[in-house]
Amino acid sequence: MTDEELKPKVNSPAVEIENEGGLLSHVLSAGSAGEGLAPWIVRATLRDVVRLSVIALACFALYGALAGFFEPGGGQVFIATLKATLIGAGALFLCIPSFIVFHRLGEVHVPSRAFAPLLAGYAAFTGLVLLALGPILWLFSVSSRSLGFVVFFHALLWTLVALLGARFLFRSLGNRAAVGPILVWSAMFGLVVLQLVAYLGPVLVRQPEEALFPLEKGSFLVRFVEAGEYVSGEGQ
Repeated sequence: MTDEELKPKVNSPAVEIENEGGLLSHVLSAGSAGEGLAPWIVRATLRDVVRLSVIALACFALYGALAGFFEPGGGQVFIATLKATLIGAGALFLCIPSFIVFHRLGEVHVPSRAFAPLLAGYAAFTGLVLLALGPILWLFSVSSRSLGFVVFFHALLWTLVALLGARFLFRSLGNRAAVGPILVWSAMFGLVVLQLVAYLGPVLVRQPEEALFPLEKGSFLVRFVEAGEYVSGEGQ
């Protein structure tokens, strides 16, 4: 291939990113579905990356706060807020190297400077989708007593978020060769989220004698089975 062919394409005319509203509009639409990078990624600055990262952290925190209402009395709200933020940010941070390598191996020609806005946009997009589902999450949190059911509901939400996130990445990259790397990476990202939930300890409920961060070894599958045996208000 020639150098000209390897240059990243932009799928529509250049756009200006003026404020948070315009930036979020570009992220949520992910540009057009044509070939080439979404124009907002090409024109994004370091300031835009920081803004998107802050938005993502705020959305993760609010998602955690709403999830924390599962425990009667609201005593778990702060802890769920803290852990949801750490899980969302931590999973993305741990998956950055694999994201870059997978796209290089898949011959998806993305300029190095585009990875930061692309990942920050993915984080913000994920957070915004979770926040949009917040009212539904809150309803199930305050009205359900079975931890197993609520955990299953969270898993469904994250599955939906993962699918929409993969769509966001595909539309942002505008490259058919990216489908394989995106699907593999999205699945890996989901597994990392689940394992962080298990490693950082209970997010929705916590016994008084439990440490804030138990950091116990074990599969997330085992933790989910244990969660299925818990009923709010009765203990384990």
